[in-house]
Amino acid sequence: MHIDLFKYRAHSTGASSAHYGLCEVCHRYVSDVWIQVRFHFFAFQHAHEYHQGWAYDTSLFGHESCLRAHQRHSTQIPMNRSHDNPVLTTINQIILSAH
Repeated sequence: MHIDLFKYRAHSTGASSAHYGLCEVCHRYVSDVWIQVRFHFFAFQHAHEYHQGWAYDTSLFGHESCLRAHQRHSTQIPMNRSHDNPVLTTINQIILSAH
């Protein structure tokens, strides 16, 4: 099973396109370039142990509004599929806490 669950961090670089180039989303000049980093949630079972965490996925430079509009949002897994699986239950808890 593959589940897409992401979290994002974004902040201003304090510089313009003159330093970082055009917005990677809309390809226009940016007076205040932001960087957005995306992390992907992973969870798996190995030898009766559950492992989970966040790993770097990708990053983008551009307008704050373009970066926020470019974010992917997660959806909840139906509980009838996850109640016996601690990994899926954890994923649902993360999704619910993000809303």
